[in-house]
Amino acid sequence: MTLVIDAGSDLQEWTTTWTFNANLTCGFERVTLSLVEGIRRVVNRSCTYVDQSTSVLVTYSNNPAPQSLPYSVPLNTTTRLIIEGIEYGRVQ
Repeated sequence: MTLVIDAGSDLQEWTTTWTFNANLTCGFERVTLSLVEGIRRVVNRSCTYVDQSTSVLVTYSNNPAPQSLPYSVPLNTTTRLIIEGIEYGRVQ
């Protein structure tokens, strides 16, 4: 998922990738590119998760407090996932 964000005196391009594995581990990556500075910043967070049917309980490795993220899967698709109202496409 890529967004362009107006950050006051800068425009930023944010690309977010979630990875959910069968062994209940997950990963979160956000790449932020400042269009004014031309600087790319990367945040990677490893995690574990529990599927709760309409939300996923994510616990990041650097924070023991779990976070509940509502999700849904649009009908008739296996390539899209909506987490906290933001739609993500499947990356092969």
